[in-house]
Amino acid sequence: CQQPDRVGKPHTNIIAQGGQVSRIVLPDGSIVWLNAGSTISYNNEFSYLNRDMTLIGEAYFDVARDETLPLIVNCNGLQVKVLGTKFSASAYVEETTVDVVLEEGSVVLSPPGDESFQYRLQPGELGRFKKETHQLTITHVNTRAYTAWRKGIISIFDQPLEQVAQRLEKRYDQKFEVDEQVKDYRYTFTIKNESLDKIIRLMERITPVKAIQSDEVIRFEKDNSRKEVTDK
Repeated sequence: CQQPDRVGKPHTNIIAQGGQVSRIVLPDGSIVWLNAGSTISYNNEFSYLNRDMTLIGEAYFDVARDETLPLIVNCNGLQVKVLGTKFSASAYVEETTVDVVLEEGSVVLSPPGDESFQYRLQPGELGRFKKETHQLTITHVNTRAYTAWRKGIISIFDQPLEQVAQRLEKRYDQKFEVDEQVKDYRYTFTIKNESLDKIIRLMERITPVKAIQSDEVIRFEKDNSRKEVTDK
């Protein structure tokens, strides 16, 4: 859809519907995979006067190289500057961090308007930017664990139930609630083509939780009939 931006220039919004991953070819030839519930937007000068865009949510970019016109992705408090490369960015409004994972090439990370702070990310690195403190941490990662979602594969590695529920919401377009007692239970598993029911049954086997559906919401609660793993 197209609508005027803040200064009156028409711009394009592209939204991936819940439960779906969308593949988009941009006007400059770059390819973007947009995760469920995510949005990218750019004005109609994109590809000939600028290559600026805004991401809300998660996307994987395969960027067409243009030495004279770098792609700049504004990620909810972090700016990613790119010539030609492959990377994934996660910039959800409700999360406290912005994650950028680089597969190929290089990207420059900086807060918008702060030229004194810049970091050039190298392939295999994850840059995690804390929005409140502007602190950036760099770690070496298996990039496939962060980018395979575009192929329908989601890797959960030692994540608390609260975060797992958020990822399941996006994957299956299903609303979840998590009880305070169980929100810190941790999980490690991989989702490929499994149904949501199968994933929930797996989670109930891993930890003492039970999933209860009420109307359109599934709520994770503690299963008091089972003992904690750490109980003696």
